This record gives sequence, C-alpha cells and structure tokens, in this order.
Amino acid sequence: MIRVLLADDHELIREGIKQVLNEAQDIEVVAEANNGEEAISRYNQCEPDVAILDISMPVLDGLATLKQIVAQHPDANILVLTMHPEEQYAIRTLKAGAKGYITKGTTPEELYRAVRSVAHGRRYLSDEGQSSVLTQLIDIKATSSPLQQLSDRELQVLRLIAEGLKTSNIAKTLRLDVKTIETYRSRLMNKLNFQTNAALILFAERNGLVSTEPK
Repeated sequence: MIRVLLADDHELIREGIKQVLNEAQDIEVVAEANNGEEAISRYNQCEPDVAILDISMPVLDGLATLKQIVAQHPDANILVLTMHPEEQYAIRTLKAGAKGYITKGTTPEELYRAVRSVAHGRRYLSDEGQSSVLTQLIDIKATSSPLQQLSDRELQVLRLIAEGLKTSNIAKTLRLDVKTIETYRSRLMNKLNFQTNAALILFAERNGLVSTEPK
C-alpha cells in the first residue's frame, strides 16, 4: 500500500483528491495538511511513501515546504499537484527535489500513475509537462524570459502581491520584515521594467501565477 500525505489549503479540493486516491486499491491517504508548516509536521510524524503538495498554500507555500522536507528527508518522494501550469513552476520544483509535477486538471488515471511512479522514486511529468520542461531547457529565449529571471523568493512575493496582499501581510506570511518585502518589490519592478503594482498583477495573471480557486 502506498501511504500518501496530502497537503492543500482548500478543504473541498483536498476531500475530492482524497476520495479519488482512496479509490485505488494500492493507494491510501494517511495524513492531511492545510498549510505548508502543517505539511512538514505531518510528514515528520508519519513519513509517507509520497507527499502531494500544492504550490499556493498559506504559512509556507509549496515550494518552500518542498525544500524544507527534502532538507530533512533527502529521499522524500514528493509530487506537486497544483493549478499552476508546468511552465511556471515545474523546473523550479524539480530542481528543489520534487519527483513529479502535474496540474489539477489531470485525470484520475494519470494521478494514479504519477503517485505510483513517484512512490518508486521515478520522476513523473505529463506529456504536456515534459514538452514544456524540455522547451524551457533547450530554448534560449524561454530560459531568458522575464519570469525565469526571477528568484524563487521574488516569484513568491510576486504571487502574493497579485493575490492582493498588502506589504505588511506579505511580510507576516513570509516571516520577513516590511523593509525586506519592499526591497523584493523594487527588484521585481526593476527586473520586469514595471512602475506600478497594477502592472505586476497583470503580469502575474497573464503568466498563470494567480489561483482562481475559491477560498
């Protein structure tokens, strides 16, 4: 039996994914978490065969959670399941130690394949994901695009700005001081050649960084 930790901050979505996974005879969700910090705690408690993480989670987002779990458990088998398209986060999460990356529009059959592959330590990407990642790796223009030039922290701050959080709330969410967040915002403006938050938000929306899932 493949023991799964499922981390997603949307309870209805988490329940739906859990139901789908538990329909497989060889997969069982043994622990759940609704934020990144809780996911790390649950992982340490049960050490599942596979941890399924969303990207957009409170307290710690999926990428930060992934890095912390891998730092503590180098052999962790982590599958990222998110609404963000592969071109935005797949390479970042794979470099950080994830074994697989799929989007929430996937079929139950592909979700099963992904979980089983990751459980055995194999990498898994959908056909579309493989194409996207390969394009980014071999296409010079893709790897030098504005989005690819952003650091993980800058991308994190950009997403939170686009979600409508004020600077003070972003600082609280990321556990940084307000001045540091303002510095990251300035870096984003310079790298992307924007002058306003509205431009940053539009850029984030056009690049699929903002979740449209109901809170």
